[in-house]
Amino acid sequence: IIIYEMHIGSFTPEGTLAAAAKKLKHVADLGFTMLELMPCSEFSDPAKWGYSPRQLMALYEGYGTPEDMCAFVDAAHAVGLGVMMDVVLHHGAPAGNNLWDYDGWSQDFNGGIYHENAPDTPWGRQWAFWKNEVVDMISETCAMWLGEYRMDGLRFDSIKDVPTEPVQRVTWRMKQEHPGKILTAEITPEDPNLMNQYGFDAIWVHSGYFDIIQQHRALGRGHHGGGDWADGWDLPKLRTAMGVHYGFESPVQCIKYMTGSHDQVGCQNGGGWYQDYAPIGGQHRYAVDQYCGGRSDPRAVASARLWYAANVGAAGLPMMFMGTEFAQSGWWNTDEWHRLNWGCAEDEIGKGMMAAVRDVNLLRRKYPALRHGWSNCIHEDRMNGIMGYERVAEGCERIIVIVNAARGFWQESNYGVWVGGGGDFEQIYCSQDPGYNGDAGYHSNAVVKEYDGRIYLNIPPQCTLMLRQCI
Repeated sequence: IIIYEMHIGSFTPEGTLAAAAKKLKHVADLGFTMLELMPCSEFSDPAKWGYSPRQLMALYEGYGTPEDMCAFVDAAHAVGLGVMMDVVLHHGAPAGNNLWDYDGWSQDFNGGIYHENAPDTPWGRQWAFWKNEVVDMISETCAMWLGEYRMDGLRFDSIKDVPTEPVQRVTWRMKQEHPGKILTAEITPEDPNLMNQYGFDAIWVHSGYFDIIQQHRALGRGHHGGGDWADGWDLPKLRTAMGVHYGFESPVQCIKYMTGSHDQVGCQNGGGWYQDYAPIGGQHRYAVDQYCGGRSDPRAVASARLWYAANVGAAGLPMMFMGTEFAQSGWWNTDEWHRLNWGCAEDEIGKGMMAAVRDVNLLRRKYPALRHGWSNCIHEDRMNGIMGYERVAEGCERIIVIVNAARGFWQESNYGVWVGGGGDFEQIYCSQDPGYNGDAGYHSNAVVKEYDGRIYLNIPPQCTLMLRQCI
């Protein structure tokens, strides 16, 4: 699975399912295999991106009709894309909630039968999960997306804000009635024990994103190998970004988004400051802005290419937020100035980024070790900001992933990486390839012979390399 996160209302100028369906070939041609749709249930405030539900089992009227959603899912399946729906089950909209006082009973501002004796959340009143009827409504909502709309999975938003027992009832029913559908969730902080307890297949893992951006801002613009700090890059801190977090039993239980999701790219306060984002500059932005100078800065775009390639090369399920594939800049929102900018797909910057995304996504399809193999750290060079990993799975070709997060470079086959033997290694990907608007002056590795347990490489700056062990 390679996930593309999409907001229907801002994916196209029309903001409808019918218009989005006509653009699905763009996503499929880039090698993505799964769409994750941001919430599409009827909501009260478009500026809240769908996370203010007012009627869980109704489709947002502005996106189209139920028939339009069915046609969208069919169109996605026709081009090889699965569809997941982001469901918001922990609260009702604070304004315009159709189910508030539904029965006309509002004693002590209790919200009527659907909210009676439920606590407030930061986003609105929680549903009355202590009632079987309410849990049945939640469960029927999930079954509707998987059954009537023939979707392939669900993503449960901020699921820790729902009591455990109702979540277990919903996930158990979905697995009984819709086997083979993927159930994912946002659990913050990420907790594999809760994932198993709730009954999910995978959860979002966001910590790697923050670790990467924080170090880029502190170190990536340094001079001596990319490090302003005496100890260089804190690569041990990035081991879990490339590997499997403690407690997970399989790489496919982790959904990783090193270039950001809607939470990191989207901004609802006009591009302003967020205190909880202070360690990474305080702002929500697309990757090319987080990595310094925006899409007009070749180094920032090179960093976006390298970290998406690293994301695909890491253990886990990779995800990208719409617009990142063509190096959109600034921040995303639903207003007309910050929607998806299709013009970015037409210039050389966007075309180079899309080529890099397409080619590395196709590698994940081609090499099983990149899909479900384990990730083992084989090399760390803190001063130069370089780390190496092997992706291994029984009976599959071994893949070596080299990440040069900094600006140092080696062009005389003079950078050694221990691989432990194994003969020849063929380069299969370089994020600084000229076809991606990388620098044509950097030498390729082609086929590299192992010598005394090491391979000696040409490594461009700000680059992810992948090599396969030749059998």
